[in-house]
Amino acid sequence: MSSSSRRNAANDRIPAEVRGKADPVRATALAWQALWATALPTLFRGAKYAVVAALGAGVNSAGLYLFKGVLGLPLILSSVFAIEIAIVHNFLWFKYWAWRDRFDPHTPLLRQLLAYNVVTGAIDLAGNISVLWTLTTFFGVHYLIANVLGMIAPPILKFWLNEKVFFRKKHPPPAVR
Repeated sequence: MSSSSRRNAANDRIPAEVRGKADPVRATALAWQALWATALPTLFRGAKYAVVAALGAGVNSAGLYLFKGVLGLPLILSSVFAIEIAIVHNFLWFKYWAWRDRFDPHTPLLRQLLAYNVVTGAIDLAGNISVLWTLTTFFGVHYLIANVLGMIAPPILKFWLNEKVFFRKKHPPPAVR
């Protein structure tokens, strides 16, 4: 059997509606298009998250300096106040900028902020304050430097929580027939 007759015999087994449509270049292009359609928005959202997180770190550090350095409040209390201000700052930026396409108009803003605050506050308080306190108390690190070091790990966990829990994509209900 010649190669062209083998090819024709193979083509005969392919359904008519599919035959001739298997273009590997087009299939590859469609695969890349599908990948970018899902990956690219997450990359852009990750970049927005990083911008807001960096601004939030600045808000946190400025607040800590204000409460501890200017007003003379105790370190841990100053850190709690600074973290809380940064949490509210970040929540508003995340809601109205980074995850604005997932805005839920049916849930009151205060309720969303409270839920966000409880979880991210727990992460920040556990991560940031424990590092801050340990470095300043046992190693004599300046409180502003210890504060920055305490802000390094929590953002990774918080990005995942923002993406999958707080601002998760809502799937439309199934169509009724």
